[in-house]
Amino acid sequence: MSKFGKTTPRGVKYHIDIIRREFEDTISETALDTYVGEFIRMRQGLEQDIAAYDNLIELSKQKEDLDLELKIRRARHEVKMDNFRMLQDAELPLQIKKLKKERDRLAPKQGVVKKLEGDSEQGNETTDQ
Repeated sequence: MSKFGKTTPRGVKYHIDIIRREFEDTISETALDTYVGEFIRMRQGLEQDIAAYDNLIELSKQKEDLDLELKIRRARHEVKMDNFRMLQDAELPLQIKKLKKERDRLAPKQGVVKKLEGDSEQGNETTDQ
């Protein structure tokens, strides 16, 4: 409190918004592509882990080891939960950021008027001599 004074939720949200905007401006599109690529690889790895756990569950059923099967199911559940958390935490904001950058790049600039050749007053005059 001595350094920053009284804090309120509104003040914290204000500073978080400023930090988020500054962070978004520092991310380049290639960094976003790299991050999305890493995200996809991680997600595929988690899906492969889930498939491996499914195979282990089948093997534990064949051996009729209920305790082992429950442990494997618990581990599989944790991997699935990690996959869902990852989806919620990372992919959507990054995709939205990428789409916003594309939209800003493709959108016509406001307040910019291009002057075409021949539209000047001198170009429109004709002389009949």
